Amino acid sequence: ILCGIQNSVDIGSEGALDPYIMEKLSEENIGLFTRREELRQRDTQLRQTVGELEQQLAETKKKCAQLADDLRIRKSQQQQQPPYI
Repeated sequence: ILCGIQNSVDIGSEGALDPYIMEKLSEENIGLFTRREELRQRDTQLRQTVGELEQQLAETKKKCAQLADDLRIRKSQQQQQPPYI
């Protein structure tokens, strides 16, 4: 889809495209390639961020599980000790 260019392309008597149209097509192609590269870079950055966040989440879950185990052990030890009188 060409954003700023009409669907009908003027072709001269020699079968060549109008230089103005060629310039506009070239500009639009450059813009599209630039945008595509920006989107690829953004996609790479987002994938890297997601990977880092997944790793942080896994580490946090592991720490949480360790803390929960430590808490259970402490509660169990406290229940086994006779009350202070």
